[in-house]
Amino acid sequence: TSAWGPWRFAEAFARLNEGKIKKVFAWARFMNLLMGAALGLVVFLWCCDIYGPGAGLAAMAFTVTSPTILAHTGVATVDAGFTLFFLLSLFLMMRFFEVPGIGRAVAAGAAFGAAQLSKFSAVILVPLVIIITAILIVRGAIGWKHGKKPVKATFSKFVLGEIICMVALLVAGLFFIHAGYLFRGSVTHLESVARASKLMKKASQTPLARIPLLLPNTYLRGLDLQLADAERGEFPNYI
Repeated sequence: TSAWGPWRFAEAFARLNEGKIKKVFAWARFMNLLMGAALGLVVFLWCCDIYGPGAGLAAMAFTVTSPTILAHTGVATVDAGFTLFFLLSLFLMMRFFEVPGIGRAVAAGAAFGAAQLSKFSAVILVPLVIIITAILIVRGAIGWKHGKKPVKATFSKFVLGEIICMVALLVAGLFFIHAGYLFRGSVTHLESVARASKLMKKASQTPLARIPLLLPNTYLRGLDLQLADAERGEFPNYI
């Protein structure tokens, strides 16, 4: 029921597996090293798409020599994976919006879901998806106004297409979040999980509490505990 729960679990796990815990740590850190390398590759590919291979190499060099990246890819924490999947989801999302397709929707949704599964901070991707969709629509409106139509269609169809892309991305992401929880506890109500944090308790007293939430029950309970820890100041937070 508190932020110390994972620590107590980890200590008990280490004691029960004392003979092989060093091997477990080694493999966990090795996976983070792989994700750090993949992060550099994503930075390279995205910059190549926009500015060319020279800029891609420079950006990748800055990424893989960053003290922060080097520090977090050398330890068994969630931050390296979160950084990779957060950036990858944005990269694949932009590619999907540029050229919509089922394959690109699945890829972007998988990265979106992986980001949500890696760290609760990834919830900020939800408003980001909405904001990016709005920006694309505004940019399209400016293009129509100056006679530079981004697609051969009416403006209303263009707007509808962008909204459909946004919804498809969120639905695909939701599917992969459920896959991460093995499709357990798929439908729940906010009032059944809002027990620790003030924010979710307040939300459970609004009409939102009567709407079935399509997120895994365990995910929402974890988010509730994380918010409660932040509210109590049990651990230092920044930004």
